[in-house]
Amino acid sequence: MACSKQTFTEISPARFSALVAKAAASGLSLSGNSGQASKDGFTVTWNYDPVTAVLEIQCLSGPFLVPCATINGKIHEIVGSVIAPAPAPGTQS
Repeated sequence: MACSKQTFTEISPARFSALVAKAAASGLSLSGNSGQASKDGFTVTWNYDPVTAVLEIQCLSGPFLVPCATINGKIHEIVGSVIAPAPAPGTQS
């Protein structure tokens, strides 16, 4: 079951590096600007273009009992965590 591809814009090289580090910390190795990786029954593919600052991620397969809405929601949450703007000085999040 392949889930729909998600496209993220304004992904600077620094943000992509932060995403790669976050994925590595969870045991998923994103090697290079494009590729495919698997962990715990999930297989994802990605393509990052640093010139246009666009990142595309798609889950190609996952465990039968995990719906695409859950998978894509988690991907969106993870990417969002590295692209969210920092709080303004003097404010708390």
